[in-house]
Amino acid sequence: MVAPAPLFHFASILSFTGSVFSLATQPPDLSAWQIQRPATTPPIADGSRRRIAAGLLGIASGGAAVVTIPSPSRADAQSFCEIPATTDEVQLRVRISRSDGTFYDKTGEGGDTPGDSVFLASLRIGLFGTSAPIHTQQFLKYIDGGEVSGTSVAVGEDDEPFPSYGSSSFKSYDDALGILEGGSISGLSAESFGGAPALRYGRRLIPATLWLEKNGNNMSGTCPPGMLVHRTLDVLPTFGVTVRPTTVRDGKIVGSRDETIVFGRVIIDGDAENFFSAASALPTYSVERPTYSDEGGITQTVAANVFNNQRDFMRNFAGAIGDTRLSKVYNGKLLRRVEVTEAVRVKQELGASILD
Repeated sequence: MVAPAPLFHFASILSFTGSVFSLATQPPDLSAWQIQRPATTPPIADGSRRRIAAGLLGIASGGAAVVTIPSPSRADAQSFCEIPATTDEVQLRVRISRSDGTFYDKTGEGGDTPGDSVFLASLRIGLFGTSAPIHTQQFLKYIDGGEVSGTSVAVGEDDEPFPSYGSSSFKSYDDALGILEGGSISGLSAESFGGAPALRYGRRLIPATLWLEKNGNNMSGTCPPGMLVHRTLDVLPTFGVTVRPTTVRDGKIVGSRDETIVFGRVIIDGDAENFFSAASALPTYSVERPTYSDEGGITQTVAANVFNNQRDFMRNFAGAIGDTRLSKVYNGKLLRRVEVTEAVRVKQELGASILD
């Protein structure tokens, strides 16, 4: 007599398009099952979920069942964001230094070393003045010399220039989000004056406000590279530019630790593509412990814990005694000079736009 087959006697991994199911040898606990799906994989439709559940129930009852997941339709596979209309246009001229940090002309020295020359480009930017009017107004202050509707927004010495993106730089690159951070203006810092936030620039004291929009932004989906973004809680005029496709929900970058709002775009032309490629490939600083291929798992874990504890202790101690050099060492810091040499508003002809 042949003994009946056990109710559950299998251990396998079934691979499907965009999903991985781990099937255990114990009766399935549906609440404990995990479905791991890449971030870019679209959600499974309700009808597909019912068919998957039916297949799993068939297995649970002891019968043989094949669980199938239909391939997502082209429309479901990727939802592209709708780019808002641009109301204002700006041009930034940027440059990346040689590995030695210089920009000067080396013609008299025999020219540049192959593969180590100064990179020059011009970036065209469109601002979403209708969907993000506050961000657009704040951004343009650092293009137009602090003028808003003909009235200066700064107080202080009249003979001192207003901080400008024309003398700013790109300081860091976040590889996890693909965001290049720019808008860092030398000499501009945030401080408190009379209990209110302010920006100090030389002898100027500039009122500072958060870039908060009154109305929400419905921009959602996968956006192309070149999105211009700003952290909501940052009173400084720093901004970021995405160098690869990015997921956006309600006008905010998905996955960012800080709420980051999209308020414009860099037009993707040859200059922009080359700049994104060159800047994102630059060496960056890291405060994390490097790993080595010949280290075992336990050795690597112990060494990392010791390193992290020592690093945190020294950084906290430096901060406690007021060592300002701490702010110059951070993850993602670019180890090349990436500078903006000119920032101008582009005048539009009636009914025409350079972004069309």
